[in-house]
Amino acid sequence: MLEQDTELLYHVSLNSAQSTTLVLLHGLSSSHLEFTPILPHLTEYHLLVPDLPAHSRSIHHAPFIVPHAARLVASLIRARAHNRKCHLVGFSAGGFVAVELAATYPELVQSLFVSGVYDLAAKWGWMIRVAPYMTIIEGLAPTSLISFIYRKMGLQLPPGLLEEMSANGKVAMLKVAWKSLREFNSEREVHVRALALAGEKQDDVEGVRRLGRVFRKGNEMSRAAVVEGAMHWWSLQWPELFANGVVKWIEEKELPSRFKILE
Repeated sequence: MLEQDTELLYHVSLNSAQSTTLVLLHGLSSSHLEFTPILPHLTEYHLLVPDLPAHSRSIHHAPFIVPHAARLVASLIRARAHNRKCHLVGFSAGGFVAVELAATYPELVQSLFVSGVYDLAAKWGWMIRVAPYMTIIEGLAPTSLISFIYRKMGLQLPPGLLEEMSANGKVAMLKVAWKSLREFNSEREVHVRALALAGEKQDDVEGVRRLGRVFRKGNEMSRAAVVEGAMHWWSLQWPELFANGVVKWIEEKELPSRFKILE
């Protein structure tokens, strides 16, 4: 792991001897710990895994606003990625940041892999309004109960992640973040090869289909797919499948059989 530069986002750097850099961006209220189960399956890549602005060890880089976060991740790529380029992976809010970065700084991105990214206002306007306040209710519940609920959903949270989510999920931060996500331009073209994914059980599949069509306008090799049987947070439901999907996309190989292409 490299010595931290306080001007950069806090990040973990792994496998630095590998020639190709992969950057992983976590979801809202989460942290770099979100990718702990996935990292052992990506040892053939140099990995940069930051805490996004207003989260955990990057809290001093607040606020969490999508263009601001994209600028900071771009600075990290220029400073730490091999050859100042990377393959970019984003989950949920991290996916919004990844799309913004790829659209704004295409020279830094070799390919894009995002899950849970779509026009939130089109279908989930009610969630945007109430989501910041749901954290208050969750914060009142015992950690053991929240862990039990996640396990019942088929998700295994890495040690320490739930505590970081609780610390990050402040109403003031979430209000700003959800406003930025609501304002995100889902029609903006991305000219790098991009894959948009939806978890079948919880994501807006039609929204991801539309995003895939936008991606293809910018690059005909881009695609959208639904992951059969997946929750929104399927990276913690099936971390090995998530990592395998990333590798297949980066290496331009046939995608896993659970990935059903959306035309």
